[in-house]
Amino acid sequence: MENLLINLMEKIPTIRTEEDMKDEAVFELESPMRSILERILPRIEKGEYDLIIGIDASGRIPALITEKFINYVYGIKGLDIPKTRFVAGNIDKENSLKEISSWNPQKRVLIVEDVIESGESIESLCNALGQKNIAYDIVTMGGISMRDDVELFKKSSDTLKQKLGTDNIYVGQTGPMDISGRSDLSGVTKKGIGESFSQSNKKVGEEYGNTSPDVQEKINQARVDSDFVVSNLIDWYNQNKEVQDS
Repeated sequence: MENLLINLMEKIPTIRTEEDMKDEAVFELESPMRSILERILPRIEKGEYDLIIGIDASGRIPALITEKFINYVYGIKGLDIPKTRFVAGNIDKENSLKEISSWNPQKRVLIVEDVIESGESIESLCNALGQKNIAYDIVTMGGISMRDDVELFKKSSDTLKQKLGTDNIYVGQTGPMDISGRSDLSGVTKKGIGESFSQSNKKVGEEYGNTSPDVQEKINQARVDSDFVVSNLIDWYNQNKEVQDS
């Protein structure tokens, strides 16, 4: 288990200056992510999640950050590392059931989105999980009510919980996020409605004659930027643990 933790940490470069960050859209994920993690940390520390589902396209970066943080906590607690899978937004119920059956989660699923307002992009996925009696939580960096209106937020939240079949929806902030729609950072683009998976931006570029190295460079930089956020979240977690243990 010690070797596993070392391998996990080697995959998270320690970047200490904001000058190393290239895109504010990734940097701004840290605050809502911390807010979410504070609320689901008891589940994480108990190892309740055995499957993380990231919603492509722009939910990929938040999901990767969530995955690395959870893997770190599981690693230091000696827990089995959860699987992480990605599906396209608006995947239909038939394909959802097919993929969930192949992944076969035995505990609890964590769905990671960038922004949720109507909930349509994950409604079929949630319905499929409910049909198979699989427990699930939903985290979203922003959304539900795109305005700072308390009554509108409550009404939207209640409607969304009913539509998605769970009270366990954790929102980082109300309002939009710059990461939304940034397929240039996620590295993937949605295919047709209902499809299970997104398509690589590199492949899309090649189809349209765009072989510019900038495509891959942006993707690589987004990964470096997300590792910066992961590093800060791990520092925050460890500092809190030190305070609690003192």
